[in-house]
Amino acid sequence: MAHSATINNTGADLFVNIAGSSQGNTRKFKRSRDAFLRGLRSQQWQRVNQFDVQASCEGLVEKFFVLNRQDLAEALSDRLKELSKRSSRWIPEILTLLLHLQGDPVNQSRVEDLEKLKPPEPPPPLTWADIIADDPLDEEGLWDDVDYTRSSDDELLPEPKQHKSRRREITPASSLDEDDWIAAAQACVVVPDSQPLQQVTDGQFWRQEHELSRTLDRVTVTELQAVRETLFMLAGLPTSLYQSDSSKKIGCNVNYSVSHVMASTWGHQLQEFAEFGTGLSQLRLWTKEAQSVALVQTFRAAVLEEIRSFEKFLSELQATFLDSAAVAVSIADVLSRVRPQASLRLRLKDLIQNASQKVQTTPFVLLEALYDEVNLAQMTGEADVFNFLGRIFFACLKTYLKPIRRWMAEGELGTDDQIFFVGTADKSSEAASLWHDQYVLRQDGQGRLHAPSFLHPAARKIFNSGKSVVFLREMGKYERAVSTGQEEPRLDLETVCRSGVAIHNHSAMPLVSFSELFNSAFEKWIRSKYTFASSVLREQLFTNCGLWTSLDALKHVYFSKDGTLLQAFADALFDKIDRNRDGWNDRYLLTEIARSVFGSVASVSPEKLGVRTAATKDSRRSVKALASISIDYFLPWSITNVIQRSSLPVYQRISTLLLQTYRARHILRSASLSISLSSTDRNREARLRTLLRHRLLWFADTLHAYTTTTAIASSTTALRSALVTADDIDAMAALHAAFVADVERRCLLAPALQPIADAVVELLDMAVRFVDLSREGETAAGVELTNAGKGRRGSAATVASAATTGTYRRRDRPRDHRRVSAMQVALVEESSSSDSDDDVVEKEDEDEVDEDGDNSTKYLKPLPADTTTPRQQSAGSLVSALQQMAQQFEQLHGFIVAGLRGVSRAGDERCWEMLAERLEWEGVQGTATQGRGRGR
Repeated sequence: MAHSATINNTGADLFVNIAGSSQGNTRKFKRSRDAFLRGLRSQQWQRVNQFDVQASCEGLVEKFFVLNRQDLAEALSDRLKELSKRSSRWIPEILTLLLHLQGDPVNQSRVEDLEKLKPPEPPPPLTWADIIADDPLDEEGLWDDVDYTRSSDDELLPEPKQHKSRRREITPASSLDEDDWIAAAQACVVVPDSQPLQQVTDGQFWRQEHELSRTLDRVTVTELQAVRETLFMLAGLPTSLYQSDSSKKIGCNVNYSVSHVMASTWGHQLQEFAEFGTGLSQLRLWTKEAQSVALVQTFRAAVLEEIRSFEKFLSELQATFLDSAAVAVSIADVLSRVRPQASLRLRLKDLIQNASQKVQTTPFVLLEALYDEVNLAQMTGEADVFNFLGRIFFACLKTYLKPIRRWMAEGELGTDDQIFFVGTADKSSEAASLWHDQYVLRQDGQGRLHAPSFLHPAARKIFNSGKSVVFLREMGKYERAVSTGQEEPRLDLETVCRSGVAIHNHSAMPLVSFSELFNSAFEKWIRSKYTFASSVLREQLFTNCGLWTSLDALKHVYFSKDGTLLQAFADALFDKIDRNRDGWNDRYLLTEIARSVFGSVASVSPEKLGVRTAATKDSRRSVKALASISIDYFLPWSITNVIQRSSLPVYQRISTLLLQTYRARHILRSASLSISLSSTDRNREARLRTLLRHRLLWFADTLHAYTTTTAIASSTTALRSALVTADDIDAMAALHAAFVADVERRCLLAPALQPIADAVVELLDMAVRFVDLSREGETAAGVELTNAGKGRRGSAATVASAATTGTYRRRDRPRDHRRVSAMQVALVEESSSSDSDDDVVEKEDEDEVDEDGDNSTKYLKPLPADTTTPRQQSAGSLVSALQQMAQQFEQLHGFIVAGLRGVSRAGDERCWEMLAERLEWEGVQGTATQGRGRGR
């Protein structure tokens, strides 16, 4: 049980020293402490392996020999041999501790330091020569012979008698008796004068006979006695005129009165004095309480100083009544003099009572209350209260500014500072998130800053100033930051409230409000420490750390600042996709391509580039598959605190959008849409394919121009100009985060704009499907033309054979036509004209049969009931697929335009309205152009 109790006590003390106090969360603190103690009690520690320790020591000796430190090796070897001769069970543990404590013994150890470990030499032994040198043996008679023949009986018997006789002869008998001795003693006593003592006794009226108090209802005292009792009571001394109860509340004794004063007036005056005495007594009791917080200790010292000054005032007031000259005594006059002095001290008592419930959790509540009282005293015109509380406020503020000064100048925090509003959130956080994650502004239970309200406007600058010093220390630039050479402005009542104000009377108040004067003075105090550290940090980020270089590299890699670089990277990627290569998304190969392409830019470091790929269910030819490719660019840790990692996914999504847009433009421009059919088929298909290709290409070009110029270029220019004027990393990070959010929103990639973004990707993917569909039609037409050149018509079997060999791809069955919108006038008329063209084709075929005679009958007889040829069936299915694609384009295009107009009105973004107008303008112009063509 004793061992368990020892472990519990020692473990609890260790837990409190490491984890700190509970700080209000008592339940969590107890739960963590109990868990720690349970784990400590259940742990079975084992002894150190002595053979491992011996091997480690021998290895250290060998290490010294290898590194040419023979002196250390020999010294260590000799001491290990000497230690092996001694027997102790704890030698392996001691050696293990020393091995763990070693830092760099090869470079930091010196054999000369062993001399300091030797014990001091013992003093030489004491010899007779030393004794004789200090005390020579030359006394007279020291070396005389001693007669040892006399017996002890001879020495003892006669000697006492001789001594007694001699003593009687030397001291003669006294002739005085006992009474004479008493008289002689009384003659030496000085009798004091009893008159002064009697005057003091008569002045103590409470010592009068009890019979007098029994016969009379009240004891009449003089006004001078009442004044003296009152001053004693105000000084905290016990009196008879005033009495206190168990709660330390003072009341007047009704048994005493003054003959020339009315009882009601007398009682009212004494009651007012009693109230003053009660408040002062409570204030004295509070000052006797022990305080552990430095700020409360400073306030307590200020209160004690004011109590001493009040007691000095009482002493000076008492001295006026001790003057030999005649003085008029009036308790009313004393009350008029005491009232203003006591009222000032009672302000402190009221302030303490109001803050007593919060002072344990928020010690700075006294400082905040003082600030409010000073402002209130100025507004009510109480000059004495303003100056009285103002001095105490600045005295307490001086103590409160000590941790702030150390944080802003050195970037250090106290071990258990309860009043400072800066705390450590994650001491082990990595350097890339040092600015944002390592330190935090402390908050109370309501989410308010753990600081006085008048410091809230400057809290962020204080916080950032200390973080700037920590950041510079991490960068190795701390020594330059601390040598500011600027004198710290003073913060006291005279400097803050008297400077710059034409007031010669120090008891008066300033004309400007105290809050404005204090904010101005405190802002100067903050600026003296904040400006230099932040300016040095900004200079380091802009020059040595390469903030501008990193931003320029991100523009090239993600925002296609140089379009030729994106084109080179995309062409290499698209070539692998179009060739149906299986390793088109190999991250190692893509990384090499990206480094070779973007590494040609001076601001881009190729070794920091990397490409990641993810599995995708989309077809490799679809633009949606490009979302599985992500380009990573690794920034230095100092720049990562400005350009946070949470912003890189947005950069990658914008890069993917640009890559998808370029994919649509690339495949539309590189595809050949020429066909070699009859003039009738070309009239039916070519116009629709040309129109759809033109509209898809217009959409891709417009989206690309909008993304690169309107959405990205303007925002990056504004970001660069804003970063130049930023004060600290917080401002830079906020500007960059706002820039990323603005670019994400303008590029239609924000979560609220996801439906519009999905429609945009569908239209870009439609460009790939359109080109694939057109190539299928060209392949089928090429097969028919080949068969026609051999003198026979192409059949469905021939087309199917071509599809199996890879020259013809299977198309979807044509679906029913949907309802055509107003934006599809040309498509509707094109569809209606297709039926009349079929009739013309059938009539032309009949004419050919008549002219050919027997040969025509040869080809007409095998035809089934459906008189359309396989070529006509293939052309019809292609037209149907193109019409369906055109309808889908109109639906998605209309949804995007309407969505852009809606979000533009809701979000007040003119760029979305401009993009909608440019997209819609093309549709209107295309419809008008086709109308004019049909009119001709």
